[in-house]
Amino acid sequence: MAVSYQAIIDKIDQAILDGVDGPVKFSLSGRSFEYNSLDELLNARAKYARLNAGKKRPGGVRIAKTVVGGY
Repeated sequence: MAVSYQAIIDKIDQAILDGVDGPVKFSLSGRSFEYNSLDELLNARAKYARLNAGKKRPGGVRIAKTVVGGY
């Protein structure tokens, strides 16, 4: 079973709330994670938040520019 990005974010948030005074290790669905500092936790959280946000975006077309009555 795949680990959801939100589950990883929740574990990281809990580790941050518990206070980071050394390496943080946790496992989710057989996948292991290890972070050595608060900075690593914050960077990982930002990464998984971006991935989670991207996953929720619907597929489709993005209009970058519109031209009305022109060439």
